Amino acid sequence: VEEKTRELRQAQDQILQAEKMASLGKLAAVVAHEINNPLSSVVTYARTLVRRLQKGRSTTPEQDLQCLESIASEAARCGAIVSQLLAFARQRGGRFAPLRINDVVQKAVFLLQHKLTLSGVRVEREMQSDLPEIVADADQIQQALMALLINASQALEEGGVVTLRTWHEEPWIVIQVADDGPGMPAEVAERVFEPFFTTREDEGGVGLGLSVVYGIVERHGGTIALQTAPGEGCCFSLRFPRQPPCREDTPLPAEESER
Repeated sequence: VEEKTRELRQAQDQILQAEKMASLGKLAAVVAHEINNPLSSVVTYARTLVRRLQKGRSTTPEQDLQCLESIASEAARCGAIVSQLLAFARQRGGRFAPLRINDVVQKAVFLLQHKLTLSGVRVEREMQSDLPEIVADADQIQQALMALLINASQALEEGGVVTLRTWHEEPWIVIQVADDGPGMPAEVAERVFEPFFTTREDEGGVGLGLSVVYGIVERHGGTIALQTAPGEGCCFSLRFPRQPPCREDTPLPAEESER
C-alpha cells in the first residue's frame, strides 16, 4: 500500500510539473500584462514633466515633486509585481501591514486619472470616511483596484462613469467598483475569474487581469462578487476581513494592538 501511495504521489507531482511547464509561455504574458500598467504611468508622468520643461510652463515644486514621486513609486511597483508573481508561484505571502483602504483607493485613482480622463471616463467616489484599518498588502490591493478600473475603462468604449464605494459591513471592509457600461451576459460573467479567459483576444488580451484580482482577494481571506447583466454595467464587490486568516506574524490594526 505504501509503495502504491508513493507511486501515485510521484505521478501526481509529474502531472503538476507538466502543467507548470506548459504554462511557462503564458506566465511570461502574465508578467508583461501586469507590469504594463505601472510602466504606462511612469511614461505618462515623465512625458508630463518633459512637456512642462519644454514649454516653460509655470508649475509649483509640489506639482513636479508629485509627478516624480509617482514615477518612483510605479517603477518600484514593477519590481514588486514581479516579486508578487514569484511569491505566488512559490506559495508565499506578501507584506501585510495596517492600512486605510480609502488611501489605497485614492492612490489607485490618482495613478490612472490621466488614462481615465483620456478615455472619457469620470470617476465618482462614495467612500465612508471613518473606516477602521485593516491588515493587508497595500501594493496588492492597489494592483487589484487598478486592474478593475482599467477593465471598466475598456468596457466604456465611448466614455462613462465608474463609481467607487467603500463601507464597513461587519466583519468586512467593502470596496465596490461599478461602471455604467454594456454589462456582460451570464455565460461570460460566470467565467471572468478563470485564468486566460478573455473576450478581447483580438486586442491582445490574455485574460489575466480579473484572475489576478481574484487571487489577491482570496489571499487576503476575502471574497469578490460580480453583479452584471447586458445593458446594466458591471459591479464588482470586494470584501476584506480586518485581519487575514492564519497570519499570526502580521500586526493588528492600531486600535486592536493597543488593547
